[in-house]
Amino acid sequence: MGERLRQSLIWTLRLLPCLALAGCNGVVNIFGVYFPAWMASFLVGLVLTGVTLSFLSRSVLREILPHPAVSFLSLMTFYSILAWFILFRD
Repeated sequence: MGERLRQSLIWTLRLLPCLALAGCNGVVNIFGVYFPAWMASFLVGLVLTGVTLSFLSRSVLREILPHPAVSFLSLMTFYSILAWFILFRD
């Protein structure tokens, strides 16, 4: 029974990205050119992370971050997902 549960978990983890990407068909019209909505969300996340980085560079918080690369990557992911939810919620 443990082997069957393990196989079921493996197949679930393999199919999870497909289910997550199934709803990603949003398209944004920018100056007559159609871009995927995830690309617009990524750019918003990139800009907001840059703004946050500039604010943190003036404070002592940047010096106490344990792993800045991981922290800013997760911050960019957070901003991108937040932009997706705010801009493309229909």
